[in-house]
Amino acid sequence: GARSSPSCSFYLAANFSDLTSKARNRSLRPGRCLTFRAPPAALFDRRLHINLSVALADLLIVCQRLFPSAILIKPVLSSFSLLATVDPSIMDQIFMNLFVNARDAMSSGGSLTVESALIETIPGTVLPPGIIRHGRFARFTITDTGCGMSDETLQRLQEPFFTTKPIGKGTGIGLSSVRRSIEVHGGWMTIQSTIGIGSTFIVILPLDVSIYPKRLNLGDAKIDS
Repeated sequence: GARSSPSCSFYLAANFSDLTSKARNRSLRPGRCLTFRAPPAALFDRRLHINLSVALADLLIVCQRLFPSAILIKPVLSSFSLLATVDPSIMDQIFMNLFVNARDAMSSGGSLTVESALIETIPGTVLPPGIIRHGRFARFTITDTGCGMSDETLQRLQEPFFTTKPIGKGTGIGLSSVRRSIEVHGGWMTIQSTIGIGSTFIVILPLDVSIYPKRLNLGDAKIDS
């Protein structure tokens, strides 16, 4: 994936598949898989009803065990269950790609803050910043204190094969692919970055409204933080 300059690369980048497989081994943890939907005609679409809060916590446990001790991982997770119909393997790939990219950007150490929140908006009200339509969503904010990216690099992140990492480094999944995977699930991603300060990736995914009550007690437009 595109993210950092070569000097920001770190040795664990090649272990992406190992990281995700370790996380997937925890996928039977109670509370993660809620129900199994009948296999659709398209075999590649393996969507389940899952709790994204549990899935994210599982991945962060893996990161805390395998990332360098110089990187402090700070989870700030929502108290709400974030229930969505998604492909769990794709979700793991999306978030592990973003976590590994953040790690690679902090070759001298730093902090990785991962926040989640439930967002509900009501038609006719003003949309909160970063929300492009009304509905009920999970928002994930991944912030690192790494080397950051220039405006030129940010503009090129849309290119399918663009990377700033050396050959053989990285997860093999570009951020353009991450963005497309998010969009296939009805969501979107925004990126903010400053050289020398770090980067923030914000992922928005729609929640499965059929699982929730018709209205949550969140007010007209509430961000749970």
